[in-house]
Amino acid sequence: LTYRYIATLTGAFAYLGPFEIDQMGARTLFLWVLVPHEVSSAVAPIIQCDDAPVALAPHSGSLGDLGLAEPPYAPPDPWGTPWVFALDDATLVCFARAHRISIDIPNARGERVRFTAESAKNGSGFPVLQSFAARRGT
Repeated sequence: LTYRYIATLTGAFAYLGPFEIDQMGARTLFLWVLVPHEVSSAVAPIIQCDDAPVALAPHSGSLGDLGLAEPPYAPPDPWGTPWVFALDDATLVCFARAHRISIDIPNARGERVRFTAESAKNGSGFPVLQSFAARRGT
């Protein structure tokens, strides 16, 4: 599995990556998001695919509730705040084909901070997400 970092102009980074849990053939798709500790951990980030907010329900339980003993990705920032969202195939495809993926979340002063990743110049999509979607048959 691979995650994608998303930066702001201040040099802070957020990360996201899809993951799947397979429990005896029942496959469930999720999105792991890590935001820096400088932003609010009490408010779920708003994730956008090509400037359109996507409706992702945050997982309210623990990782253990999902059957995980450890996070799906090794946190690159040990002080970041992790979020797990239910993810559907249509949103995964949107992310895989997107020109831009953004994460919006308020900082401690209540100001919106935006983390953005853009696809390669003159292209669309994120190859890592495209590979993940293709392996799933999405």
